[in-house]
Amino acid sequence: MSELALLKWTIVGAVSARGTAAVKRQKKRQEEARRAQHLERVRETTRRYRDRYRETYQDLLAQGLDRFLPQEFAQVEQQLDELDRLLVHDPLAARDLSLQLAPTISRLPARARQARRENEEERRRQEERLAQLRAEATSELGRFLEQAIAQITDPVEQDLVLEQLQALRHEFAGRSVLPEELPAIQREITEKIRHLRAQGASRAQEWREAKARQMEDEARRKLLDLYTAELAKQPNQLQAQQKRERLENLYKLAQSQGLSLEEFQACVLAETESTESAPYGEEARRQAVRAIVESLNRSGFIVDQPRRIPETDEVLIRAKKPAGAEASFSIRLNGTMIYKFDHYEGMKCRDDIDKVLALLEQVYGIQLSDARLLWQNPDRLSKSARPLDWNQRRESHG
Repeated sequence: MSELALLKWTIVGAVSARGTAAVKRQKKRQEEARRAQHLERVRETTRRYRDRYRETYQDLLAQGLDRFLPQEFAQVEQQLDELDRLLVHDPLAARDLSLQLAPTISRLPARARQARRENEEERRRQEERLAQLRAEATSELGRFLEQAIAQITDPVEQDLVLEQLQALRHEFAGRSVLPEELPAIQREITEKIRHLRAQGASRAQEWREAKARQMEDEARRKLLDLYTAELAKQPNQLQAQQKRERLENLYKLAQSQGLSLEEFQACVLAETESTESAPYGEEARRQAVRAIVESLNRSGFIVDQPRRIPETDEVLIRAKKPAGAEASFSIRLNGTMIYKFDHYEGMKCRDDIDKVLALLEQVYGIQLSDARLLWQNPDRLSKSARPLDWNQRRESHG
């Protein structure tokens, strides 16, 4: 299991036991009023994102792209309906669903268009292969040759070795052979096809990886557009423009470092966090950093020395367990914290997250609030996936 989330931290002081009941009631009413205002702001902001999701989704439907990814479109439709329901009854849950839906909506246009292209290409190739089979299946050798070529079923692989396949056809198709020569020639064809399949599979994998990177970059741009569009609603446009410039720098960083869409979203959210409240101060952050380091140590992690990145004014903490599990924290001066736990088997990730966060709150007085789960993979069993390498991401552009 792996998990990436963004939340708030504050230093919790001791609560006086001598407070009067009237003060407590007044404080409770004030908290309820602030919470009601907060929920309404969350609802309105999430509703605007919902409208942009719907606009993108309806545009794709109008292009008929849903028939190429029917399951994914049905899932998005279901999530949008659920988002409508949560906006009425639970704006915080609606915001969490919106955060999870944003990467999906951002990826959907590129994936749907690619699926349509592959579908059209496959149909065209099938028609060409059928015509070629009819033209060349005039002898036993010709039929054997086409059957061997038909083993390369992946349209991308076929396209990448098309010239070699055509050369193979020219070499053997229509050749007149004696019956006793046929087995040796068939073995020769089989070996050539095996070599072409291996070559085509390797080149197709490289091509798909390049296309995936291209689509992921398009999705990052779409995601960035979703968030920068929200900046137009801010009253202070000078601050909004400064945020736009920082977000563009984050986008370039994500391109160069190959950050996943979820990792990029976490960075964008940390950058666009509300600055209505004053910064908590460097001393408060030092206390938070010490608490995180000690909590990780008590949970069995080996913690690297925390590093402060001047360009982004964040403190980075990385930790590992002997078995390979990893945890990383980014703590900003405005009280925003991003954590990521990775390289776990099954649900052991959740056990460590609960242990570390509980220590922060119960032992070290760090109040965690406004938590937003950005990405989770509970079924992940692989230990080889690349983690979010905060130090490498920052140092290479420091």
